[in-house]
Amino acid sequence: MHRHIARITVHAASEEDYAKLHDRMASINFVRFIVGNDGRSYTLPDATYVCYSNESCESLRNKIRLIIDQTVPRLVEPLILVAQFDAAAWSLPVEMPALST
Repeated sequence: MHRHIARITVHAASEEDYAKLHDRMASINFVRFIVGNDGRSYTLPDATYVCYSNESCESLRNKIRLIIDQTVPRLVEPLILVAQFDAAAWSLPVEMPALST
């Protein structure tokens, strides 16, 4: 499985539009947090998502585009970035404590 990160901008979208978008992104396994080596989950910046998938970046981008087309009314084309990554470093707020094993 590959790790992917996606960043989306939908111009003039409301909070309600983004809430719908977040739900639909979850349906294709994109989440709004990243898990560190310490086992903690860290909250990603707004409209940034991570997923684990064997799909290509292009395939995931197309799925995201379809979700936006079905979910968020807009006048301007959305901006979508999908990248595959092996490593990441961040300075983000902790979402939840480490999982105990």
